[in-house]
Amino acid sequence: MKNFPPKHILCVHKSIELYGSDRMFLLSVVTFRQAYPQAKITVILPYRGDLSDLLKPYCDNIEYKRMAILRRAHFHKGAWRKIRPLVGALYRAFEKAYDVDLLYISTINIVCYTLVARFLRSIPTIIHMHELPLGYEANIFSFYLKVSGAHCLSISEAVSLSLFQKGDRRVSLVPNGVIPPPKGDIPLPQHSDKIRLLMIGRFSSWKGQPLLIQALSKLSTEVQSKLDVIFVGNCFRGQESYLTEAKQLCIDLELRCTYTFHDFSPTAGDYFAWSDLVVIPSTKPEPFGLVSIEGMAYSCAIIAADHGGLADIVLDRQTGLKFEPNNEHALAEAIEYYVRNPEHLRQHGLAGRNRFEENYTIDVYSKNLISAIERYVSH
Repeated sequence: MKNFPPKHILCVHKSIELYGSDRMFLLSVVTFRQAYPQAKITVILPYRGDLSDLLKPYCDNIEYKRMAILRRAHFHKGAWRKIRPLVGALYRAFEKAYDVDLLYISTINIVCYTLVARFLRSIPTIIHMHELPLGYEANIFSFYLKVSGAHCLSISEAVSLSLFQKGDRRVSLVPNGVIPPPKGDIPLPQHSDKIRLLMIGRFSSWKGQPLLIQALSKLSTEVQSKLDVIFVGNCFRGQESYLTEAKQLCIDLELRCTYTFHDFSPTAGDYFAWSDLVVIPSTKPEPFGLVSIEGMAYSCAIIAADHGGLADIVLDRQTGLKFEPNNEHALAEAIEYYVRNPEHLRQHGLAGRNRFEENYTIDVYSKNLISAIERYVSH
């Protein structure tokens, strides 16, 4: 295709925090810089934030523009009017995109740039799908993505199948990769006679902390006494009740295991290095599940709800155990299995580390990303 390798790449992202999709956007920009060192890379963000400083060494300039973002709230009755006016956003998107050689949109709901892609068909456009919409939301996004004419990259088979038919050539599977979280010097309990269980994730309506607490309460006092449990995570502003309720539930259910609650830390590697077992009890399907591969990078066995992206990442009875989603009894059985068979923690953890090295490192991700883009462009 004309103008490829690209001389000018435009990369668009909707947020500036450092959560999973933000870190993956950073890694994508780093990959573009390494693969196309002579290209001009322009990044569009909604405003300045933590992500900006990390991006600066890898791009030529960062611009801050208002965007039209289609959020879940807009699907509710009467909420469509809350979408920022499209006309101005479309004009700004067209102004930035009309003369680039590659347009990379990091998420499915940046409406203005996705619609512009529909009218700039000569420009190769990539939409990176990090979301897992369900029901009628999936139908709307599926139609919208197909109309765009862009090529889509999916982080998991679950995401692909929620939006496209199996085998659709308009989508390529590019699983996430990570640099293992760094370690610092967080003081953590050291009980050599206990199994160290970690749950790390934002306290919300669906991450599953209450499910894990209920599962722990189903275990006998003998089994609980062999567990040291750490919950790590913060809340969105205004949702502090999720953390308060989780702490109260531990008291109400009279847990007999040792347990503590910690704020999230940039040196989360300390927690993974401490733990034997990482539990991911999400009550709704995860699009991918970065915590699972971060745990595998630290040789932790994984217990995960058997849906969404986690279903593909965790190999049952090889790198961990999968359990029926939202079933506290099944989760309790999985935890007790490791308490009764501690030798399998080490076996599954080492197998998980091998799986991480083969499939989920940043080198593997970068290779898969560029290969998928160049296959699309060549056709």
